[in-house]
Amino acid sequence: RPHDETATAVRLREHAPEKISIGRRAAEMVLPGTTIILDSGTTTLAVARRLKAIPKITVVTTSLPIASELFGIESIDLVLLGGRLRKDAPDLIGAITDQNLDVFHTDFAFIGADAIDDSGRLFNAVPDLARMLTRMARCAAAAYAVADSSKIGRHELMQFASAADWQGL
Repeated sequence: RPHDETATAVRLREHAPEKISIGRRAAEMVLPGTTIILDSGTTTLAVARRLKAIPKITVVTTSLPIASELFGIESIDLVLLGGRLRKDAPDLIGAITDQNLDVFHTDFAFIGADAIDDSGRLFNAVPDLARMLTRMARCAAAAYAVADSSKIGRHELMQFASAADWQGL
């Protein structure tokens, strides 16, 4: 839908240099043969764009834009988790997604946050999405929050993690 594409395009332009830098830093940790789970968001899309150059990786995601970005790259094994398409964003969520998450184990999770308070608690504005992000982090040996500076010092409706419990921000 044009409205959703426009909203995503606008968010992609906001803090674009920071997102590019975050994507580069995240990709530096990924070696060939690594498995990664990415949530849906513009910062994780920036991560996905940097992963294209790394051969023989597996990327698991709920994001249609990330799937589209990585589609057709021969050296990337792409897994789309399935589920119900959200009405307000181009990504998947719900019971099917949750059930599929229960069977995965990845090396890394790169997960965005709508807000990170001064105590390092990670928040999302959508409760169902927050619950799913918690599950994604549990799938990974190492979970990293990926968020630009505009998210720091804020909070949203639902806490889904604490940066202290993860490997980095």
